[in-house]
Amino acid sequence: MSPGKYIWRMAIALHCFPRFLIASLYYNQFQTSLLKLKYNFGLKYFILKQLINLNTFFELCEVFGLILLSYISNKENYALHEKGFIIFMLSATFRMITCLVLFRQLLYRLWLKGEFYDKNKKSRFEKSYLWKQRSFALAFIFSICLVIAYIRHTSKCLNNIGQPSTAWSYFSACEYIVCCFIMGYHATVNRHFF
Repeated sequence: MSPGKYIWRMAIALHCFPRFLIASLYYNQFQTSLLKLKYNFGLKYFILKQLINLNTFFELCEVFGLILLSYISNKENYALHEKGFIIFMLSATFRMITCLVLFRQLLYRLWLKGEFYDKNKKSRFEKSYLWKQRSFALAFIFSICLVIAYIRHTSKCLNNIGQPSTAWSYFSACEYIVCCFIMGYHATVNRHFF
């Protein structure tokens, strides 16, 4: 195994522990916001409570998928690496969706009610929410491109049709772009807690 893989795996190990803490911070922030809005009963309270739990579940699955994807290379065990990638991508997508919904239904409503007294905090919230929306939209678009490239590659390679496919290069490029947008999405956490 090359030294680059060891460095990458150490970086992922160092990166994942804070991600578990951030999942806890988001869970607590959403729970506190739900209590402040006084949705103590009814269907809306139940749905928001379940979305908070789902958001935390998806965030934890995303981190576990990232660990699985990073520690098992496609050369060591392709099937397991592929499953780790699928877990990572799906949980990241669903986590971004649930987080955006919770931001809109909880934190945005608190902002409208005047719970954010500090103008600086209001500005940080607005910018964070906008960055989250943009990052999600672009990650989603490139995820679709990634799936198309993967299907194109596997259909040509498995059937030995024509020249070697460049679809794998497109897949790799989309993979890196999606990961950058996911990182950008997560980078907005500094606007909420710090």
